[in-house]
Amino acid sequence: MSNPCDILALGAGPAAPPPPWFKRPDAPTMPHVVVENEQGGLMELPFIRYALLDDTPMILGTEGRKEAVYRHELKALPMPPLPWTTMHDGGELDLLVANYPFNFMLNTALFHMGDPSVLGDMYHFCQAYPRLMSLKREEESLQNTLAALQKEQALHLEWVQEHIKEVKEVKARLITARVHTCIKPIMARLAVDGIIPDAIFTQYFGPTGTGHPNKPP
Repeated sequence: MSNPCDILALGAGPAAPPPPWFKRPDAPTMPHVVVENEQGGLMELPFIRYALLDDTPMILGTEGRKEAVYRHELKALPMPPLPWTTMHDGGELDLLVANYPFNFMLNTALFHMGDPSVLGDMYHFCQAYPRLMSLKREEESLQNTLAALQKEQALHLEWVQEHIKEVKEVKARLITARVHTCIKPIMARLAVDGIIPDAIFTQYFGPTGTGHPNKPP
């Protein structure tokens, strides 16, 4: 049953709406649109049409031209028991997607069933396969991208490990050379006296005109 949120348009007038609207025939396989009237009862709308709204097969119903338009999603209903015994497997649906939508015999047989809701679910069913293939292609693309990222990450990790190894080797050479042991006293002398005299670098950086015990002659 439709509700007010399913109203698509409003208007007034008892006249029959123009095509593609048509008066619903009294057929058991023909879906109908039922709404709640002002008295709280249920009312079947006399005019219907079919449409594809947001890629969903719908049945629309109205009381007449420029009247409120309601909608239902088309869904196949269970078929009543057949008066004969069938040996066909109802769960085998591969035939429904064979050469769709260019299977003339299949389309003719479906229209001869006279049930628009079956056509609505057929649309959903046949659209599901290409959608599934699209999702699988997206998954494959994501897997390829992930594999490339993992390869790049492994290479980057290898570079990091090589850099760490190189830094450790340099650090080990500096420790072996006892650089820290040698520079600490020199830096202490520099901090106290402002000079670092040795046999090679005998320069003096003291103030001009002042004496210094280590001033070179």
